[in-house]
Amino acid sequence: MQHFYALRFECHCELAEHRPLAAWSALETQWKELERSGMLRHALLRLDAHLLRARVAVAAAGASGESAGFLAQAEKEAVVLAREGRADAAAHGEAIRAAIAWRRKRGEEAEQRLRAAAQGYGVLGMALDRAAMQARLASLSPAEKAQRSEADTVFARAAIGCPERWLAVRAPGFE
Repeated sequence: MQHFYALRFECHCELAEHRPLAAWSALETQWKELERSGMLRHALLRLDAHLLRARVAVAAAGASGESAGFLAQAEKEAVVLAREGRADAAAHGEAIRAAIAWRRKRGEEAEQRLRAAAQGYGVLGMALDRAAMQARLASLSPAEKAQRSEADTVFARAAIGCPERWLAVRAPGFE
């Protein structure tokens, strides 16, 4: 388990530093071992692993000339998240699908999915994830500027000093 969380930390650092291809390389190098270890049989670890893979894939799509392959992988991971049957996994899946829609130039769908994810996170009391969706929504739609202000207040309360780096980790794919 420690190996997975070390990998997750490494990927988060790479995403925060805007190096999604390095994050993808680290993740893919260890993915088969993660599958063989049996850790993905545990629901929470499976959720964390597939969410990490989805986030890294949508971030890598923006940094690569091979975006279609990364977006297809992110979509597969969103399907896995949906199958978990958990409200948090459903909200994460909406966030991933919003990033996929944005990358595929489907702005209206991206906005709808961001709203759905924000609502899902809000119901669950996941304030930071909700704020991330609000910040991304504000970046897509000038009419949503108030959403960014609200998000920035949440980020400040949580002592997040560089929200853009935090967003690159928690809500990638919109850069």
